[in-house]
Amino acid sequence: MFEDKVVVLSGSNQNFNKLFIDRFYNRVKELKIITDDIFDKSYDELSKVKLYFKEDDLNIAFDGVDYLYHFVDEQTDGHNLFFGDHDENSLLVNSIIKSSLQAKVKRVIFISDGSTSLTNDKMIKDILVHTATNIERKRDKSIALNYVVAKGFSDLYELLDFTLFATKTGYNGDIFVKKLEQKVSFAQRLKTLISPKTKLQEEKDSFFTPSEMARAMNFGLYFKIGLDENMIGYNKFEDRLKALKIDIEELQEA
Repeated sequence: MFEDKVVVLSGSNQNFNKLFIDRFYNRVKELKIITDDIFDKSYDELSKVKLYFKEDDLNIAFDGVDYLYHFVDEQTDGHNLFFGDHDENSLLVNSIIKSSLQAKVKRVIFISDGSTSLTNDKMIKDILVHTATNIERKRDKSIALNYVVAKGFSDLYELLDFTLFATKTGYNGDIFVKKLEQKVSFAQRLKTLISPKTKLQEEKDSFFTPSEMARAMNFGLYFKIGLDENMIGYNKFEDRLKALKIDIEELQEA
């Protein structure tokens, strides 16, 4: 999959980066690492690896890139990697999306690790869904954005396999989440049944809305949730007219 491809690894999870490099270094054409550690010497012996440290480097780093993996967490997106402190976790995500769209990166995958809060996950999910919906409305197939919710994994090997699964099977806007197998006691089930929370409060406390779960595809260990076609707003009749080369405005005037 990565044969002769250019890959960017971004975010704070250095162990994930090292595991990716161990597995795919001999296959890739080039690896670009976005990091805030200007003293990092761990990649010095790797001729295919290039490091980028500044905000102005984003467009350069993403030029000619096939795959971009950004590892999200509260630390790098709350106190941003080389962007300075601020109050909005979304700044780095927005910057990466904007730069990757401009550079026409083919596949952009955001990975949320176990340390991120539900609020952070929901916020980034909303950003990606909004962006992916706009891309789909324009019929732009040059880029695909995905979000991988990487919670509940026992080790990074499982997480990397999950990320590769998302890379191979994801369409624009797809969100991937691992099924969490939790043993629930009778007392816990009873507490849920008599919970004072309203249905609206329960939905706000859930990562996915009921309509999203209704679209969920079951892949054994994982769920994949795609975009809502009603949000994309395809006009199939209009598409058929265009295929027939009929001037729609002229038809409406008649």
